[in-house]
Amino acid sequence: MNTAIKFLSVLLALCAFCGCNTVNSVYHGMNTQQVRYSEDVQCIIYPILRKEHNKSLIISIGGSGYQSVLGQKSGQRVKSYSTAGMLSRRLSKEYDLLILEKPNLKPFEDGLQKKELLQLYTVDQLGQIYAFAIDTFLSNAAYTNITLFGHSEGGILVPPVYNRLKAKERIARLVIASAGGMSQEKQMLILSSRNKENPSETQTIQSKFSEIYSDPDSILKFWWGHPYKRWASFLRYKTDDDIEEIMIPILLYHGKKDRSSPVEASRILFDERNRKRNISLIEDEGDHGSVFWNLRAVENWIKSH
Repeated sequence: MNTAIKFLSVLLALCAFCGCNTVNSVYHGMNTQQVRYSEDVQCIIYPILRKEHNKSLIISIGGSGYQSVLGQKSGQRVKSYSTAGMLSRRLSKEYDLLILEKPNLKPFEDGLQKKELLQLYTVDQLGQIYAFAIDTFLSNAAYTNITLFGHSEGGILVPPVYNRLKAKERIARLVIASAGGMSQEKQMLILSSRNKENPSETQTIQSKFSEIYSDPDSILKFWWGHPYKRWASFLRYKTDDDIEEIMIPILLYHGKKDRSSPVEASRILFDERNRKRNISLIEDEGDHGSVFWNLRAVENWIKSH
């Protein structure tokens, strides 16, 4: 596997954190609720109650891929987990959690070959479905201090989800980790330009983009683990287009050594879209998943905003 394959594959896959943990230990206090978006679409949500009569909630949007957001399991042991598991394990008990499952997936299900999921995997459709699921949950919840959190692809989706919420006035702040505001097309071109071992890589990637845009609805053709339909949507979508409309506090969190989403994606968004002074930027020396090792900084920011 050459350098290009390494960083491009990382760009598409949310970091997996492995270990031998029981479902109950990783997701202690988790409930399962089914939300019916339409006749053909459902979205399971997982509220995790961590403190009695809690008024603070963090809503988690997971990263890319077609595995359940809970990860993989064998029997009652979780073999791997990412955003949901890391937040559940590492956040303080001051915050309950609401985890959003991928549309039409069951807990711990692998949906890579599931057309009922792949057909829905666009920025617009995921934004609408997740917003509906959040609105449904909040209609029966009394939380007064709510944060919408997304990492990697989940960070890309935070602004469009927020802007589609009917109950957006109840959301106090947004956290966008390892995503920034550039389109994925631009991010990938930045990353490919750094590959001195293969100077023609940028041209190869641009050729692939053209191929994808010529068949933007295909869920049968794949590139780097994703169908063309997903690529055609995410490659051109720019988070900062939606952020322009958002007035509540926003935290951008990025590792300087991130080889999946370049730190410039957050820096540019911070510089160009912070006219209202509602955007904060935290950088650390880590990589794509570094936010999960520094959640204390995120919690401190939440308390001050």
